[in-house]
Amino acid sequence: SRADDPDSVGDVLHLVERMRREEDGAPVGRRLAREQPELALIQWVEAARRLAEGDLSARSGQRSSDELGELGRSLDRLARTLSTKVEEVGHDSARLAGILSAMQEGVLVVDRAGRVVLVNPALREMMLVGNDAVGKTLLEVLRHADLKEALDEARASGESVSTELEMAGIKPRRLLVRAAALPGASGDVFAMFV
Repeated sequence: SRADDPDSVGDVLHLVERMRREEDGAPVGRRLAREQPELALIQWVEAARRLAEGDLSARSGQRSSDELGELGRSLDRLARTLSTKVEEVGHDSARLAGILSAMQEGVLVVDRAGRVVLVNPALREMMLVGNDAVGKTLLEVLRHADLKEALDEARASGESVSTELEMAGIKPRRLLVRAAALPGASGDVFAMFV
């Protein structure tokens, strides 16, 4: 019988033993990559597909010394680097969320279109803002024309703007508000309420 077409237990054992040995100085995995580049390419494409779908644990498993092996190792390095960066961003985001939650000052971020992007818990309590504020316009969330004017001025001028607001309602109060455009071209405006 042929070694490629085993038809007995002895032939199967012989094939397994042959796969364990290194032939021509190359392990079987490398030899297969040379002899069957389409198999290596399929593994590489599968790893790339999984990465594109967000599976940052995907690896090509390529160990050959040819171009496909180098491409696979490069993909694996990219996946490791991306995974590390995503983890770092997650830690930074959690830290920032913790800081915003612990602040006693109210924090508000409004985008270029005038929609609320962020409201911290202190501002929610201070201004009786509901949990559904994100995505709504500023005037839907906080009906105060002077606040909108201060945010618009900060966005237009690029300078910090300070103003005092008289807040009527269930919890009447006077608040100092500092507003400034956030760096970058996003057009977002940040306001802190004290």
